Amino acid sequence: DALPILCCFNNKGAELNPAQGSCSPSPLMCAVKRGHHQAIRFLLERGANVELKDIGQRNCMHVAVYSADLETVNILLEVNILC
Repeated sequence: DALPILCCFNNKGAELNPAQGSCSPSPLMCAVKRGHHQAIRFLLERGANVELKDIGQRNCMHVAVYSADLETVNILLEVNILC
């Protein structure tokens, strides 16, 4: 499970969002691609940017829909509705 690792990184002050123009995927994008729902919630609760895009110009919602991961889609929709 990725959640304990994320907690450790968060406690050490790791950046949730890569720098503008970075080719590295965000931690949120990695969690979405792997369907780690607890990690997705954890990152979103701490301000992870849902609008960042990967090298193919896909955001988290694109990836979740393409993966047919309904739970991730619903988690991302909850965040967008609350923002």
